[in-house]
Amino acid sequence: TSADCNLNDRPDACDIADRLSRDCQPNTIPDECDLASGTSADCNANDRPDECDTAQGVSADCDANTVPDACQTDTDGDGLIDPCDGCPADPYKIAPGICGCGVSDIDSDSDGVVDCQDDCPTDSQKTTPGICGCGVADVDTDLDTILDCNDRCPGQDDRTDINRNGTPDCLEPDIIPTASGWGLAILAIALTVVARFYFGRRRRGIV
Repeated sequence: TSADCNLNDRPDACDIADRLSRDCQPNTIPDECDLASGTSADCNANDRPDECDTAQGVSADCDANTVPDACQTDTDGDGLIDPCDGCPADPYKIAPGICGCGVSDIDSDSDGVVDCQDDCPTDSQKTTPGICGCGVADVDTDLDTILDCNDRCPGQDDRTDINRNGTPDCLEPDIIPTASGWGLAILAIALTVVARFYFGRRRRGIV
């Protein structure tokens, strides 16, 4: 006795041989009977067993579980089902990358360091704030060992304080130093010039 699972009064083997019924597995049982009995699933309702869809490339099956991807969950809607998506809740990434899921691997200032690792993400010259902060260069233009951002006398040496009062001389342009050093030397020269002028006039009887 020959099986006639689809009850069409023809042996199943003949239905398959005459291509009246498909047998994609093949298991000598018409596909419609596999589907009707639950032996095979048809999650996408295309009247073909799912395992045949995936095996023959009719449906994608990225996780190789014989279930078409179209029938599996894609939480973030990025076209890649959750089992194959390294960031199943991030629609912009399918792998964590450098910054991890949910964080873009963007480099806003194009300095070669992604924003998530760049402490100055909008300053292409710095990746850390340094002393002067993002957007301000840590440079010492006048070479006085004081960075420009903290320099009280740009272009001059902040360390020069002849009168030793704690205020750089560049901030006291009208003050004649009275302490030792250049201040006393200048004062001595000035007094010498005045004395010579005065006594010279006396010798000539002008005074």
